[in-house]
Amino acid sequence: MTYYSIQNPLGSILHFVNSYNLSDSSERRENILKWQSDQSPALDIEKHNAIYDEFSELLNLDIELLDELFKSLSWMTIYIKPLLEEKISIAFKSGLIENKDGKVILTEIGKYLFEANEYNNYVNSIHYKANFWKRNNLKITDDINIGSGFFIDLNTIVTCKHVYEELIKEKIYIEDEGGRKYTVTEVTPHPSDKIDIIKLTTEESFDFFPHTTEDNIILTERVIVFGYPPIPLSSKPFLMANLGEVSSIVDNYLDGTDCIILSCILRPGNSGGPIINEYGKLIGISTQNRSQKVTLTWNDTEDLDLNKSLGYATGLNAKYINEF
Repeated sequence: MTYYSIQNPLGSILHFVNSYNLSDSSERRENILKWQSDQSPALDIEKHNAIYDEFSELLNLDIELLDELFKSLSWMTIYIKPLLEEKISIAFKSGLIENKDGKVILTEIGKYLFEANEYNNYVNSIHYKANFWKRNNLKITDDINIGSGFFIDLNTIVTCKHVYEELIKEKIYIEDEGGRKYTVTEVTPHPSDKIDIIKLTTEESFDFFPHTTEDNIILTERVIVFGYPPIPLSSKPFLMANLGEVSSIVDNYLDGTDCIILSCILRPGNSGGPIINEYGKLIGISTQNRSQKVTLTWNDTEDLDLNKSLGYATGLNAKYINEF
C-alpha cells in the first residue's frame, strides 16, 4: 500500500498517526521512514534519516508541523497543505482519530478501518456506513412483541427499558443479523427512572465492533436509524434502515430529557435501535415513552394519540448511554 499524500491523503494521514504512536522505537523509525519515502521517493536514505532525526521528538498531527516536514521532504506545500487540512477535519469528524492528552491517535474504529484498508469507503459513503453498522443490530423479541438493540462492547447490549419490560421473559430471545443468539445474564437500568435506557450483559461475546459516540448533534445533519418494525405479511422480522435528518434538539417538557427530533417516521419495533449520523457516529437511541403519551379528546370523537400521528420520530441523546 502506498500512502502518497496526493493520491491517498486520508491514508497518508492515518499511516502517519499510526506510525509516530508506535511504542517500539525501531518499529516507529522504520514506519516513519517508509511514510517519508512514500512522499519523496527520490530522496536518498541518508536525507530521510536526517529528516527523521530532526522531527522525531516533535511528531504529532499538527498542520504547521506537517507543513514544515513536507518542506523538508522537498515539497511546495501550497497545494498539499489545504488538502491535508480538509482530510484531517474529515478524520476527526468521522471518529477515526482523536486528541488524547495533546497527542493525536487513532481510535479503535480508525485502527480497524486502517488495517482493513476500508477508511476511504467509510468516510465517502453513507451507504457503506449503513452496511458497516448493520452487523451490530439485534432483534429482541418473544415472538409476540419485538424491539431493537445494539452492542456497545463485546458483552453489553443497549436497548429501551420498555422494550425489555414488555416481553415475556420466559420466551425472550435476542438474535443478531448473522443468526447468533445471546443470553442475558444481567440487566442494568439507567440511574434515572426518567431515562428509558437499559444495558443487558450477555453470556456470549459479540464480534469486535468499533464505533464512536457523538453528543454534539447538528441541525439538519443526515442520520440513519435502524430497527425491527413489524412488517405486514412477512414471515420474520427484518432489519430496516431509514434515512432522515435531525429536525430539532429539544428537552422533553414531561421529564426534562434531551431528545432528538428526526424527519423520518419510525414504528414501535424501532425502539431501542441506534441512530447514527452521516459520519458514522452513534448520536442517539430510538425510544418511545409509552407511559407519557399525549392525547387530545373531543366530545363524540376518539382519543388522538399524538405520538403516533405526528410525522416525525424521536430519540434520546447518546450521552445517556455513557452515564452508566
